[in-house]
Amino acid sequence: FVSPEKICELRRLAVSPRHQNCGVGSKLLQTFLKHARERTGYQAIHLTTLTSMISACQFYEKYGFKRGKVEKYNLNFGSDKKVFYTKSAVFEDISE
Repeated sequence: FVSPEKICELRRLAVSPRHQNCGVGSKLLQTFLKHARERTGYQAIHLTTLTSMISACQFYEKYGFKRGKVEKYNLNFGSDKKVFYTKSAVFEDISE
């Protein structure tokens, strides 16, 4: 169990399509993990991503994030109704 005060949240990690698959996202995430571990004392990281973003889910899992509860949200954008599924993931071993 990790105390809520020891959990940080990764809100957004985006790399422009032209720079994807060049190691930019990996470097950004590694820098974030190192900062969370060494400078802030966090013990876990939470993030949420769309389940339809397969490559993003695989990317985070490659770095040790575990799939959490999947929730379904109905969003209404004007007359366009969309259903999004989000996946929570938590990385609990940021110590080396």
